[in-house]
Amino acid sequence: MAEEHRVHLKEILRGYSRGDILQLDTLASIENWSAVAAEELQRRATRVVQVLDESTLAAIASGDLDVVAVCRELAVEL
Repeated sequence: MAEEHRVHLKEILRGYSRGDILQLDTLASIENWSAVAAEELQRRATRVVQVLDESTLAAIASGDLDVVAVCRELAVEL
């Protein structure tokens, strides 16, 4: 599986840096890729809040609505 990810990443990087090798140098200079990836995973996971209405967001923020519990309920239903 790791080799599959490596090949995929190389394909993406090849396309990203095509025509401008300096793009690849810039990416290679970033040392904390694991933190960057973790941050992106967090951002993607929380993207759902953008579609919630204000009262639902307020319920989550106040602790009246537990997103993890609702996810678990839904998992059982599915």
